[in-house]
Amino acid sequence: MKEAIENVYPKAMHITCTVHMIRNAAKYVSHSMKSDFLRDLKNIYGADNWESAKHNFEYLKNKWGGSNKRAVEVVERAMDNIEKLFSFSKALRTLVYTSNIVENYNSVIGSFLAAKKSFNNIN
Repeated sequence: MKEAIENVYPKAMHITCTVHMIRNAAKYVSHSMKSDFLRDLKNIYGADNWESAKHNFEYLKNKWGGSNKRAVEVVERAMDNIEKLFSFSKALRTLVYTSNIVENYNSVIGSFLAAKKSFNNIN
């Protein structure tokens, strides 16, 4: 998908959805530890600046890397993406880090199409 977007819009910045990264990381954390892990994860993408985000990632990595290695690996792979978020102001970052607007629109279209279970026979 990234390559297709770059072909059409070569100057566009491609940032994958942070919410999906959060969900992917959280699925590797047990239910009893999930809220603590998510709080530490939010300290990364919700940091005031990139330096703080990197520091918060190191904290998360040291705290959770032993017991939840796969979750930390998901976050580590997303750090380049998270870094791109910090090119925006904090106010804009919260609008950019999720594709909820697009997903909501797709949901509306899907609901409409699901209601049309069959097409009328032209004959």
